Amino acid sequence: MFTRIFKSYINGRTEVSKSALVSYRTAGISSLSDYIDLSETGYKKNVIVYRCVQLISRALASVDWILQKSSDEDMDEVLYDHEILRLIAKPNMSQYKTTFIEEAVSYLLLSGNCYIILERDENDKPAGLYLLRPDRMRIIPGNGSFPLGYEYTIKKDFFK
Repeated sequence: MFTRIFKSYINGRTEVSKSALVSYRTAGISSLSDYIDLSETGYKKNVIVYRCVQLISRALASVDWILQKSSDEDMDEVLYDHEILRLIAKPNMSQYKTTFIEEAVSYLLLSGNCYIILERDENDKPAGLYLLRPDRMRIIPGNGSFPLGYEYTIKKDFFK
């Protein structure tokens, strides 16, 4: 029975895996090939890992968000209509809250990182949230403990 669960199809032949199903790396994925390999063999081709990531991301995406306004009084006021809640409900033109959070959680679980860019309108108010693929992101180290910046690469184009 366990042989069926741990079998994988590699280079045209079937092999039995003797390693763990999931390897959690606190430092995240160190290179583009690591992320692509992990996505292909550890996620897309492994139904157990795929299902675990899917269940966790769907569960987190189904949580209802509550926004509370803090005050000096004992009770916090719950806000039902606010621009932050509208932004979370529809983060961008192509996604709703559930798909956005599912994808964000999947990136976090698979790569150890999740990058979100905030788009602002002409009045400098938040207008959209977009997920950036972690395998395309490079952290530019700074002098101290904080990064100097981030570099996002799409093919050979760089965005800073």
